[in-house]
Formats: sequence, structure tokens, C-alpha cells
Amino acid sequence: MPEPTPPAPVRTRRVLYISGFDPAGPGRYHALYREQAARQDRHNGLGIAVGPRSTAVPDVVSWTVRAIAGGEPIAGEAVAITYDFLRYDNIMRRHWARGDAALLGQIAATAWRTLVNGQWLAVLRTSWPIGITITVPTVLALVLVLIAAVVPLLPVLFGAPWWAPALAYPPCIAGAWWLRRRVEARTHPFWIARITHFTALQALGRIPGLEERLDRFADLIAAAAADPGQDEVLVVGHSIGSQLAASAVARALPRLDAAALGRLSLLTLGQTLPLLGLHPAAAAFRAEVASLKACPGLTWIDFSAPPDPACFPLTDPGRAIGLPPSGAAARPKLVNPHFARLFDASRYADAKHDWHAMHFQYLMASDHKGDYDYFAITAGRLSLGDRFQALDSAENFDRFRLFKTWPVSPRLTRSHPRRNTMP
Repeated sequence: MPEPTPPAPVRTRRVLYISGFDPAGPGRYHALYREQAARQDRHNGLGIAVGPRSTAVPDVVSWTVRAIAGGEPIAGEAVAITYDFLRYDNIMRRHWARGDAALLGQIAATAWRTLVNGQWLAVLRTSWPIGITITVPTVLALVLVLIAAVVPLLPVLFGAPWWAPALAYPPCIAGAWWLRRRVEARTHPFWIARITHFTALQALGRIPGLEERLDRFADLIAAAAADPGQDEVLVVGHSIGSQLAASAVARALPRLDAAALGRLSLLTLGQTLPLLGLHPAAAAFRAEVASLKACPGLTWIDFSAPPDPACFPLTDPGRAIGLPPSGAAARPKLVNPHFARLFDASRYADAKHDWHAMHFQYLMASDHKGDYDYFAITAGRLSLGDRFQALDSAENFDRFRLFKTWPVSPRLTRSHPRRNTMP
């Protein structure tokens, strides 16, 4: 048999990164990448140098990355990377509830919508950990309201004088406030509430400017992939950013020829595509996911960890949202990053008790060397497809499905003539 053709080394790469629902913006992610890349050098030996931030294009903050050392199994020159942070944090902040009254309003509205339209039950049936995660804010809000508003009235039911609640209200309100701060610091449930609210509004087409921003992202992706000077164009979406990355890439596909498509790769981390796709009004998004799955030349790999309760781990987003099995090669390729092997036991144990920490491990340096290395993926000499060519896609991972079939609500198959039409 002939020897397999060795992979071509990547010398130039364009990374287009879309963050999760985090209003911190590009400054935080630039510092995080620089700090964690330096820590990961002991495992990959790439000698990554990160340049300063610059803004040449509106809503895009860029920095250079250069891998100047070896550390890869194939020979090649130093790798030059342009790392683009695609911004939507200014849009996000307009929907970030400030103040308890606004937050409670968002929680109540979103809980009611997702219950009535069947989205909450569909998410719970698809992957119960994230179903519980998006339920916790509503339960916590109810508990806090009961403590602050209802508990002070209970003494009257047991014969206390009518003025007793006036004495009980101050300590009960203080207790509710203390509980809120403590739970929020440890598990960030109200961050989840804001994410669920934002996703519901996106499905309903009620986020001004977001569709136009995604179209601009698609323009950037198409232009980058059409550049023959790039060996790889890597689009990365983390968390809620995976939904936006999927939409942007799907909108770019019709403009790509075979050569451009061969340069394009999509990496989703801790993906949440079904969170949007299971909303009855998200017909346009389901069509975009269908186009990604049907594109034979597209490299799409998803890393989502079962211990991460804020994602749909090892879940085919197409099947989850009701698309029929394609019968073609797995797309996306579903891979477990195996965080338990990458991190020390104590650090891993701490992260398992903090969904926010676990959900960010995809972007962190590891304690031990393993297959998953975000910095080798974005700065190393192997393309995404070549790096993980030998890994098989996970199949039949159903540990978190409440039912072993893939139930599809009839509402999800309803056709919508316009993008994001309301149900």
C-alpha cells in the first residue's frame, strides 16, 4: 500500500473568534490568551508570542500570534497568525439586565415563554444537565421572592399580631440578599438567566443589530477564506458564540469556491446550538445548521465535555433540533476533550463544582499534555482537520438524554417564510 501523504504544514492562519455571552470584551480575552499560551508552552513547546491589540475594522479587535519554536510532529517554519476577536459585546450589553427588578422581569418572561412553547422540555429531554442549569435561575428567583415577601407574613397565620410582619421583613430581605450574593458568587445562576433570555430574543428576532452583525461576520469569513495567502481560516465559537459562529459560517458558504472551502475550518467549544435550535421560532437557524451538515468540504469539529453543565456534550446539534440523519461523514465530529486527564485532580474537582470554571476550561492551559490543546490548535503547524484526523466522532452518547430516541416536536417542523418569524 502507498504511504499516506503527510499533512502540509500551516505557515499562515487566520483565527476568527466569537466569545460566549460575556460583556467583558476583547481586552479580557487578549490577556487570557497571552497568559494561558505561555503556561501551555511546557506541553506544546510552540514559543507563542502574542502581539498588542489593534482595531482596523469596526467591531473587530485583532492581535498577532507567532509560534516561533518547534513542538509539532511535522517540520515547518514559524507560524504567523492573525487572531480576530469578532465583537458583539456592545449588542450584548444592551440586553444585560442591571438591577434586580429588571433581572426578575427577564427571568419571569423567559421562563414563561420557554415553558409554553415547549423549548424548556425539549432542552431537558435532549440533555438534562443543561436543562437543570437553565432551570436553576427561575427556582432561585422564586425562593428569594418567597423568603423576602412571603415568609414575613407567616407569623400572622400562627396567631402573631398584625404588625409582626413589619419586624420580620428587614431580616428576611437581608437573608434573601445574602443568599442571592452567595449563590451568585459560587454558581452564577443569573448569568445563565441572561444567556437564556438573550437566546430566546435571538430566536424571536428581537435583538436589534444582531442579524446585521452576523452578516458582517460572514463577510469577514468569506473574504478571509478567499485569500490564497492563508493556509487555514479557523472560525472558533465558544458557548453561545458557537451559535453565532455556526450562523456566520453558514451565511459565508454560498460565496466560497472549492479552494476557499478547503481553507476553512469551524471549531465549536462547549456548543449550545440546540438551545437556540429547539426554539420553535428559530427555523432560519435550523436551516443554517442543516447547510453546515450538508456541506461535504467543511471541516467542523466540536469539543464539548460531559462534566460541563452549560453545553450539549457529544450531541449532534442537527439531530437534536430535528434534522434527519444525513448518512454522510459525521459533521460535526464530536470529540471529548477529557478534562479529567488534562487537569490535576484538585483543580478538576474545583471546576466540577463551578459550572463557570468548567465552561472556560476549553480556553485554558492544562496541567498535563493531551490531545486537546487550544493553543496548538490555534497556533500550531497542523490544520484542525489534520490534527484530529485520527480521532473518531463520538456516537450514540445518550447518557444525558431522558429518552433514548430523538423526539421532535411538531412545532419544530413548522415552516417559517421569514427569518426569525414569531410563533
